[in-house]
Amino acid sequence: ANVCAPQKTGKIGTDIDQRKLTWLMATAVQKADEKTLQSLVLPSEDRVKTVKAIFKNLDLRKEYLSYEKAMCEKIRSLVGESKSVMLPEKTVLLILDKIYASRMKKDAH
Repeated sequence: ANVCAPQKTGKIGTDIDQRKLTWLMATAVQKADEKTLQSLVLPSEDRVKTVKAIFKNLDLRKEYLSYEKAMCEKIRSLVGESKSVMLPEKTVLLILDKIYASRMKKDAH
């Protein structure tokens, strides 16, 4: 069964199809030369395939994983410094661990 099926998620198409300004797209735009930039923004029949190839050529996966790790470390540090009663440290760290561990498990496949 497809977990990303529109019947389950309510989402039709990808962020690329929908031209969403995601971290990947924003970073690709920053790094792109003029020709690559045009391929990122201009409509085409195989847009998703083209954009994914650009992401791969710019090695954005590696950059994102590094960014994600740094942000997790920053959140852990901030949580350790915070004395919030509304959102206990253990709760925040548990949520962060679940999200990050889930991503790492997915990336291993």
